[in-house]
Amino acid sequence: MKSLIKKNQLMITALAIMIAIAGYLQFAGTGLEDEYLKTDDSNVDVGSASPVDSDGVVSDNYTLDGLLDLSEEDLVNGVTEIESLDTDGDVIAEDYLDTDMVTEAFARRVRDYAEAVKSAGAILWYAPCPMNGAAVENKEDVDGFYASLQERLSIPLAGDPHDFILDAGWFYDTNFHPNSSGKTVYTKALIRAVKAMLGDSSPTDIPLPEMPELARAVSWVGDDSDGACFTYGEVSGTLAVTGLTREGMERTALTVPSVWEGKSVTAIGPSAFSGAENLREITLQLNIGTISDGAFGGCAALERIIIQSAQPSACRVGQRLLEGTSAKIYVPVEALSAYRTDYFWSVYGGSVRPMEA
Repeated sequence: MKSLIKKNQLMITALAIMIAIAGYLQFAGTGLEDEYLKTDDSNVDVGSASPVDSDGVVSDNYTLDGLLDLSEEDLVNGVTEIESLDTDGDVIAEDYLDTDMVTEAFARRVRDYAEAVKSAGAILWYAPCPMNGAAVENKEDVDGFYASLQERLSIPLAGDPHDFILDAGWFYDTNFHPNSSGKTVYTKALIRAVKAMLGDSSPTDIPLPEMPELARAVSWVGDDSDGACFTYGEVSGTLAVTGLTREGMERTALTVPSVWEGKSVTAIGPSAFSGAENLREITLQLNIGTISDGAFGGCAALERIIIQSAQPSACRVGQRLLEGTSAKIYVPVEALSAYRTDYFWSVYGGSVRPMEA
């Protein structure tokens, strides 16, 4: 491996590629001396690789340290295996193959950074993220997405994107977050991609774990008395709340139902309660697994969002949840700390309160 990595010729890659190389060395039992892991970056403007913020603007004063943050999943002592997604097809059907999410400002920064890296005698690559195959409706969209990226970023793509479309059993709580076993599968794919880019045709002898069994969906029926107050849209065989009916708009307190017209209600859609001027309290029962971006945006009168689940990982939450409202989020007392430190919920930690007994 040392022969592939020389001073002044260090391959600088996207974070995923760096992880792949580290994994390759770990599995191969190979160690590199410190001198081979260093490069003179005095002429490289690391700040020009800044990520974009929520408004599509590249933030300043960016450092690579932020890329290495670990999720709570990685920090929980003693946890080595994480269950996979549910069997009922309840995946988050996000359009993460939308080329519009790559702003020109971001693409320009990447190109500039690639040029800076090149001038320092190195190369910048990027690799596909893991994708849950159950959430990719059209495989041709993958080709179109990466073809567009190639054209806009003008840097080499390491690997075939289709090699990174994995079965649902390899994922944890999102369509791009591998579980413990899935990490090994993804790392092996990255290593093979890196070796192909380096012209290394040797076998990648990394044993793969068995795919975890998909968690079985539990049939659960709760309080459905307010079902007629909501509007719904179908997502992967279940329902997502998309808004409120006229009756719902007049109510001050609502409980999202578990079932409506024979179908499970599993999600709150984007901006679902926008404009609900009278709503002061809303209860989300154990059936809700997703709360999309801006779900309660503009609910100026909203005071209490009651989450009945004691497991924050059971309900994935989006961005700008409380935009335009001063509402507090009430969770079971025993789950207060878990919500405040959860990977997704922690951004709202200051608004999380214990539910009264």
